[in-house]
Amino acid sequence: MEPLKLLEMLQLSILLMLLCFRKIGWCYLRDNTKSDEIRKDEIMKNFKYALTLEPDEWSHYNAMASYYSILNLIDLEIDSYNKGLKLVLNE
Repeated sequence: MEPLKLLEMLQLSILLMLLCFRKIGWCYLRDNTKSDEIRKDEIMKNFKYALTLEPDEWSHYNAMASYYSILNLIDLEIDSYNKGLKLVLNE
């Protein structure tokens, strides 16, 4: 396989993986079959893993802010929105 083709496939795989971690976090948010504590741990684990892989992606911070909003953790919600906004504005 050509190196450039392989690189393109790898980049696409990484993008899909990042999207999956964020989506998995949302799935745990909606899964009422597990205890709240398990759901909370899995949600944050997946959102944070997505941020570890792609720290400059504003949508990960937006997802975390939405989750903090549900938990009524206003300070963390605002902090996450501000981090995402700085990325969107390239600050």
